[in-house]
Amino acid sequence: MEIYLYWSKIAPLSPRELEEQMQYLPPEKRQRLQRMHSKERMLASLWAERLLRYGLWRQYGRKAEGMERDVTSQGKPFFADGKIHFSLSHSGAYALAALSRQTVGADIQEVREVDMASIARRVFALREYEAWRTVQEETVRKQLFYQIWTCRESEGKRQGCGLCRALPSCILPDGSLDPRYFYDRKGNIFIAASAAAEADFVLQYIDLTKIQ
Repeated sequence: MEIYLYWSKIAPLSPRELEEQMQYLPPEKRQRLQRMHSKERMLASLWAERLLRYGLWRQYGRKAEGMERDVTSQGKPFFADGKIHFSLSHSGAYALAALSRQTVGADIQEVREVDMASIARRVFALREYEAWRTVQEETVRKQLFYQIWTCRESEGKRQGCGLCRALPSCILPDGSLDPRYFYDRKGNIFIAASAAAEADFVLQYIDLTKIQ
């Protein structure tokens, strides 16, 4: 089963374009975005929504505005008919949308200065933490940190429980990545996704400024 991952660099929207994008959103999300104090976060959320609409139409021939949404008790959004699953993410200047016929979670992270040791101790599973801690070469250590971090974020989104140590390890006993996960790096951008079972992950960059 395929999982489609669309990512894009976020570009500014004119006031007219911003109004047009808002009208496509479910009322509750539109109201939540309008209450945001950060215009950058609001724009990033809208960009992820644009990727979702693009993927829905391209892969399934469906329009997002015609699909009813709901949220779980833990706040995870989903399409009410249960036929298509999705996950949205954004970080810095980039956004990501994942779509599939099976449950999916996705995360994108733009590299920034963080306290890797503190985050790893707090949220990594024991096997993940030990694998990361034993790496000596700084570049490899940093890459493994972001791989584990984004994979855990994606699984937390898939399950709808958020990021916590209770999530299973994405690293197998032999040190390889569990095949339920997808991971890729594009320069200083790290992208990950997780599925309920093994899947074919299809990653594509989309320049939404060239698509009407």
